[in-house]
Amino acid sequence: MTVPNPSIIGGIASPASIELQTRSNPTATYPPLPIGGATLPTTILSGGAPVLLVNPAGPFAPIPGVPTNPFVPPSPPSLPRTRIEPRQNTTVFFNGILVSVHNDMIVADGAAPPQLRLTGVPNYPTIIIGTQTYTPAE
Repeated sequence: MTVPNPSIIGGIASPASIELQTRSNPTATYPPLPIGGATLPTTILSGGAPVLLVNPAGPFAPIPGVPTNPFVPPSPPSLPRTRIEPRQNTTVFFNGILVSVHNDMIVADGAAPPQLRLTGVPNYPTIIIGTQTYTPAE
């Protein structure tokens, strides 16, 4: 088990957050790209503006496949991301919404690994959540 780098965990996820590594299947690779998706406003303020959260249920931007063989199209052509599963934060809610943070898992079935940790530059670098305990992937 590898414990994640503390500099990339606990920051609030945003549409700009990405997966930690590339996914693949026999026909394609799916590189780490921003997860996209709509944000949900809260009544929590940071710098005088509402904190925006990624909806953990999606929808998220699909990941376009890069063919491993130029004569075989990727299957699926784009990989849908379906949800964020809490791993780092399982207890902090803003306005009834579980806050998705870097080190939680984003799920995209159809390529391996199906679950990947989120990382990236947080929008709110001074708000760090769930860093007192570490929950490894299942």
